[in-house]
Amino acid sequence: MPYDLKLNQFSTEEEAVALATAAGQFPMAFDFDTVHNDFHWHNFEAMLYVVSGEITITERDTGDACTLTSGSTIRATTPQLVHKEDTEGYRAVLGFLRDPAEIKQPIDRDPALLA
Repeated sequence: MPYDLKLNQFSTEEEAVALATAAGQFPMAFDFDTVHNDFHWHNFEAMLYVVSGEITITERDTGDACTLTSGSTIRATTPQLVHKEDTEGYRAVLGFLRDPAEIKQPIDRDPALLA
């Protein structure tokens, strides 16, 4: 499996931040609006802690999809995992594995760049 998905890991945003901090991550909270994007990949690693709402993540190569709800966490275990995201909106803490100030834009990368 190219990602590590866990359900019911925390109940509040404060608990999500505490988990990320304890894991040595750089936690940042975000509100995400409606998203139905194309397949892409990211040039950084992070753990996603879903605080409220839900998001469905679909892997390109297998077509496998998982839906995360409040209290869920996910982290790609495969570098540059090509995926897409579908949501009507959610709040999450991202636990970056390195300082977010070092992340180069754009965040969503074209899969053609991996060829």
